[in-house]
Amino acid sequence: MVLESRRALGVSQKELSDALAKEGLILDNSAISRIEKGTRALRLSEAIVLARVLRFSLAEFEEAVPPAEDFARRRKSTDDALEIAHRALTVAADELSGLAFVVEGHPEVLRDVTFDDQPAGAVELMDFLVQKWHSNFMHNALGTRFESEELRDAVRRVLHAVATTAVDEYAGPDDE
Repeated sequence: MVLESRRALGVSQKELSDALAKEGLILDNSAISRIEKGTRALRLSEAIVLARVLRFSLAEFEEAVPPAEDFARRRKSTDDALEIAHRALTVAADELSGLAFVVEGHPEVLRDVTFDDQPAGAVELMDFLVQKWHSNFMHNALGTRFESEELRDAVRRVLHAVATTAVDEYAGPDDE
């Protein structure tokens, strides 16, 4: 119910967290994620505020969703999200290719940009972006939201496969 309502309103977990805070309910993104997955129980006071902010009635909370139906809904939602990610990553591959094209044709552009470790060319720039992404985003994005490292690593493998197929679709598969 919370996940569907949040998505229907088009708000992120962070935006929901901020809206709840304005109503006096402090829930971080991790707590919201666990509520959406059904792995965190809700207090009545929390359910009341969530229902008000997400615009649904508490009576809708009472309707139990059969596990098979929940699985089917989540599977479709996952497939849809992975398809969106695939399309976005294909666009990102195109933009990275364009960035590399500019750097290869005009390496002097790198001199005008401040880097901790100045890249000398397009490949070094891509390596820099990998390090930047990992240090700034990956550790936060895949932090403690998973119940085990094994599950976190499995999710990484799925997302890696989506990213690889997006790049392969853009550039063609590796011939090795």
